[in-house]
Amino acid sequence: MARKFDKVANFVFVQFTEQEPGIYDKCHRDCTRQDKLDLAWERISHETNEFVSKLSSFETI
Repeated sequence: MARKFDKVANFVFVQFTEQEPGIYDKCHRDCTRQDKLDLAWERISHETNEFVSKLSSFETI
């Protein structure tokens, strides 16, 4: 069963993701650096208490 996020959790996730432009901005210098993307997802994982493997699946969005 899929886990449902509440609005606050979604807002927090978006806030932390916006701080890592290499994840979503294909023109950003870090968008092709897997090491930088991995570190960004690690930081978001730490801040949101989610597993990195679960979060990094959003990379293809």
